[in-house]
Formats: sequence, C-alpha cells, structure tokens
Amino acid sequence: MNSAFSPALIKINLRLVSVSMLIALSFLNFSCEEEGSCEIRIDVGGSYYIYSCREGSTEDTCDSSEGVDRVFHEGLSCANLGYPYKDNSGGFSANPDDFRSPGDNGYFANLPGGPVGGCSGSYDGPTFDIQIDSQCQTAYAYSCSGVQQGVDAACAIYKAYQKDNPKIPDCPYCK
Repeated sequence: MNSAFSPALIKINLRLVSVSMLIALSFLNFSCEEEGSCEIRIDVGGSYYIYSCREGSTEDTCDSSEGVDRVFHEGLSCANLGYPYKDNSGGFSANPDDFRSPGDNGYFANLPGGPVGGCSGSYDGPTFDIQIDSQCQTAYAYSCSGVQQGVDAACAIYKAYQKDNPKIPDCPYCK
C-alpha cells in the first residue's frame, strides 16, 4: 500500500507538534501570574508598626526587606483583608487616615504591635512603585517616632533611587 505520508514524515510532524505544545504551555504558565494585594507592615521600633495595603501587586513585587514585612494575598483586594479606606496616594488603611492598625482579615491582624507614636495624619507620599515607595513610607514611620537616624537612612536610599531616575517624585518626609 502506497501512502501519501511516509512513517518518517509522520514522526517528524509528531515531534514538531510536541515541541510546539511544550513551548505554548511554557508561555501560558509564565503569562498567568495572578494579581492580588500586598499587605505591608513597617517596623518603626519599640514594638510599633505602620500598616498599609497595595492592590494590583504580584508575588514578585511583594518581597520583604529589612524592617518591612510584606505578605502577598493572591486574588484578594485590600478591602477583603480589612483595609477599606483608600487615601489620595493609593494606599489602603484599616481606619480613615490611620496607618497604625492592621486589617481585620490580613496576615498581621493578630500579631503583636502597636500604633506609631507621634503620627497624627496618614502617609501622604508617592505610590508609583512599591519597592521605592517603601523607603518614603519608612521615612514617614521613623519621623512619626522621632528616630532621625531611621529617617536619614531611608531617605538616603530613596535619594539614590532618584539619582538613578530623575522622574521619581520627591518624598515629602526627606528634607
């Protein structure tokens, strides 16, 4: 029997289909990163913390750093975590104009911690990039606690980012 498709041609086509499917599945796997919210706790010393939440984050953009704990919540909004109040900078808090309380349903809800001493208003700095913003937030937290060394350290890092990218807005807590 004479076939239009030889066994060698069929074998090559099957290999091409297998490789193509493997590549397609790889792209599908990498492109399906789930968004959610990044819950943030900044240690300002003496068992005091400030809390906030940012939406539209991915797990890759929600990494913790020294003095700043971050927890990624896949598929959840800040409101789901107990942070219903959004300020003009895009940050969410548990109470209006108060970043001293953790969200009711968030990771930090039942952990020890207290209010930031000396803070009367909410954080009012930039919110365009979570990693860079955290330095301005840290400066805010240290300024509320009266720890000038902490403010200076956070502002030095923030200003280094600004030097590399002049489009980064000023942090109002870095004078």
